Amino acid sequence: MNDDELVSRTRAAEVLKRNGRTVTAALENVPPDEAKPGRPKRWRVATVKAALARRDALNADYVRNGATASSTTRLTAARARLTESRAAVADMQRRKLEGSLVPIDEVEALWAHQVTVARTRLLAIPAKVAVPLGMAQNAMPRQEIVRREIYAALDELSRSGG
Repeated sequence: MNDDELVSRTRAAEVLKRNGRTVTAALENVPPDEAKPGRPKRWRVATVKAALARRDALNADYVRNGATASSTTRLTAARARLTESRAAVADMQRRKLEGSLVPIDEVEALWAHQVTVARTRLLAIPAKVAVPLGMAQNAMPRQEIVRREIYAALDELSRSGG
């Protein structure tokens, strides 16, 4: 076929053995060499070949610059991670509003207070039992005195919430 012959998009695809959509996309911004009212637009075969060559070069540059299937896969994976992260943040905000999510600073402060109170109350036991232990005659009453004070301290801790 002569490069100066005028052809429609469909005929160009047949002659050049290319997909019709590819030819249409390549000619999208190329003005036709002949456009008569009521007739299909036509381009010279050389014009179609040049448009296809430009399109192929652009596609090669696109792939060469990293737009491959693996980069598309990475982009899709990154978007999925972003969506998961946003969902996690939304879930945490919802749980915080419901009151089922407590800031870690508050939990740490509460536990530090609980441990301090428990330590103070348990360290007070020896002073409370010193005199009664000195008055006890043998080991059994001494054990009972110590046990009673430990249970009293634990009971006080559980009732006070601290």
